[in-house]
Amino acid sequence: MINRKSLKIAAVILATDHGEEMRSNTPKVLHPLLGRPSIWYMIEAVQGTAGAKPILVTGQDAEQVQQEVGQAAYCVNQEPQQGSGQAVKQIKSLLTDKTDYLLVIAENMPLLTQGTLEHMVTTHHESVTQNTPAPRSR
Repeated sequence: MINRKSLKIAAVILATDHGEEMRSNTPKVLHPLLGRPSIWYMIEAVQGTAGAKPILVTGQDAEQVQQEVGQAAYCVNQEPQQGSGQAVKQIKSLLTDKTDYLLVIAENMPLLTQGTLEHMVTTHHESVTQNTPAPRSR
């Protein structure tokens, strides 16, 4: 389990894909999964891990997605849409010096659980702290 008091974790959900392959006018993240829009599964998983509202990067369907999530996430519209790397770069200023770890989650992973995310962050944190070289004495 992650000690949220000692680690500052921020989460970003990239929800910019309209999902043309789904042949629907409904944004991909608003398609229902077990009776509710799939975006809610991702919001709850990252919120539970980070202990705070995630940043939701939206694209061409920004209004619909923002209306659905309301105050559950900080919504940032990606303009222009130039890929995932640019989307993360766009929110960099919101997180500089405010987080130890940044979880970047794609919109199409509603089966990702809080437990999996916590395990991933814990494993990474342990790996980083165990492999950190000792400071040199001068």
